[in-house]
Amino acid sequence: MVPPLLTVVLVWVMAVRDLFTGAYEGTPLPVRVGLVLGAPVSVSAVALWEFLRLGRHHGLMLRGALAR
Repeated sequence: MVPPLLTVVLVWVMAVRDLFTGAYEGTPLPVRVGLVLGAPVSVSAVALWEFLRLGRHHGLMLRGALAR
């Protein structure tokens, strides 16, 4: 359960950092939104799919993993 959770947290931290540092300052707004939010949204979707898969096939739930 740790790899997908850690990946989601790290990718969103990087996206917030890009927002505050102005990493894509010279690009148009739609392109900037795509660059900043594209990776976090896609990584979060894959991690959510992995959480659901772990729950269905192996009986591992995030709530049970965090309660230990």
